[in-house]
This record gives sequence, structure tokens and C-alpha cells, in this order.
Amino acid sequence: MACDAPATSLHGVALAGEEDEVRTLVSRGVPLQGQDAGGWTALHYAAAADRPSTTSALLQLGADPAVSTAAVPTLTPLHLAVSCRSGEGTLRQLIEHSAPLDARDELGQTALHLAVSMRDVSAVRILLEAVRCLLTLALASPTPSPCPTPHLSTRAIPAQGASPTVLDKYDRSPLAWSRLAGWNEASRLLYEVARCDPSCVRVRVRVRVRVGDP
Repeated sequence: MACDAPATSLHGVALAGEEDEVRTLVSRGVPLQGQDAGGWTALHYAAAADRPSTTSALLQLGADPAVSTAAVPTLTPLHLAVSCRSGEGTLRQLIEHSAPLDARDELGQTALHLAVSMRDVSAVRILLEAVRCLLTLALASPTPSPCPTPHLSTRAIPAQGASPTVLDKYDRSPLAWSRLAGWNEASRLLYEVARCDPSCVRVRVRVRVRVGDP
């Protein structure tokens, strides 16, 4: 995905992956959350350019991973990292610093939707690992599965989204899109997580009434 020329010096060094310069500029008072005309922050540039160490530095300095771009498409750094096929390091840095897995673009699509549309199995796996960890916490499983991001707390559990079954504006989930595309590998991965999704649980309550009960 192409991006406009960086609007500030911080945007430029983030795009170039110059971690030390990022820290220097922020220490000199350059706004960490400064946005260009399209709403891109330095973190958006680093994530889109697949700069894992710079992404990490920006997040450690307090960059907000939840900020969306102002122009269409409205994307978070995680959306951009997936759309630009950034590597595992960049994706994991964003996820480990609580990038919202449930954030949606103007089409109602999450990063998982985009990973499926890009047919990026690595991104699908990484996002599903994060979702699986959140679901394990949500279900309070007595035997949780190994989690690559163990420091995530229950407060990080999204109210909606971050799920293989969440619907976009086309009323299709990542699982539905993978099946529609005939991408069996992704369909299997998504289905395994969908089976444990608490939002898909249907609770049936049976009320037994005995004769003589008040």
C-alpha cells in the first residue's frame, strides 16, 4: 500500500527505520502522535514499512496503536501492517502492545479480514494466536493453551471483533471469506478458533415445571 511523503521529520525517520533518531526527536519534543494530512502517525509509517525495532521503540515511547488514519481507508497501524505484508516481528510488536484486534476499517473489516483477503497465512496464524490467547482468558480455562503474549490481561479482551466470525459490512466473516475464496488452509485455522469463540456459544436454558410448584 502506497503512502504519501512523510509530513514531519519523525514520520520520515520512522519510515526509514532509524530507531535512534526516533528516540532523539521525541526527546527533543517532536509530537509522538503528530499526524499528516491523511491521519498517519509515525507508528503508521513504521508499521507499513515493516520496521519492527522502530515500531517497538515508538510503542515503548507511548505511541497509540489504536489511532486510525483520517482518510479512506481508515486503518490502524495493525491494519496497515497486515495490508503491507509486514513481517512477524512488526505484527507481534503491535499485538503485544495492545493494538486493538477488534478495530474496523470503513468496510467493517478487522485486521483478520485483511489477512484473509491478502491470503497471508502467516498473518492469519499470528492474529489467531492472539485471539486464541484472549479467548482463553475470557473463558477462564483451567488448562490454558500456550500463549505467545502471556502478559495480556483480561482488560485487553475486546467487546466485539477480533474473531473469525465477526461480520463486516458485507455480512461476511473472515471464516466466510476464506471459504468463499476456497482457501482451505485458512478455513481450517479459522474454524478451529471459531469453535471456542464465546460470542458463538448458544446457551440453552431448560425450565422444568413440576405440578404443584408455586
